[in-house]
Amino acid sequence: YLAIPDNSADNGVWRLQVYKYSNNAFAKVGNVIDMDVSSDRFFDLEVDKKGVPHVIYRKKTGDKSMAYVVSLNAESMRWNEAMALGTVEVALEKVGLAFDADGVGYALFVSSEESSEGTSYSRYHLYRYAMEQE
Repeated sequence: YLAIPDNSADNGVWRLQVYKYSNNAFAKVGNVIDMDVSSDRFFDLEVDKKGVPHVIYRKKTGDKSMAYVVSLNAESMRWNEAMALGTVEVALEKVGLAFDADGVGYALFVSSEESSEGTSYSRYHLYRYAMEQE
């Protein structure tokens, strides 16, 4: 799998498009993901043990940059509605996603916060979610 910016589907707005390499060619996977890659370039693509691709990305919402996770619906071959990871703003560019051998997903991002004394510090936010069992 590969995720790259694509501006062919939305009047020149750069959105994220996922491709799968199979039979010596790349084919589009699902529709474009609703993130404006020109302003929010930070994402991570991972595939779970069932072969389903998932993407975590940073997206500007109002005046905050929030972390979202989206997964491909295997039946419709469209991306499910994005799920916001809490209400904490993503401070750094890096967002990460990984799956363990049991199929449990882990999403990570960093926020910048300020103590009551006015000192700035970074805080890691780790989210865990389990995929549906068959």
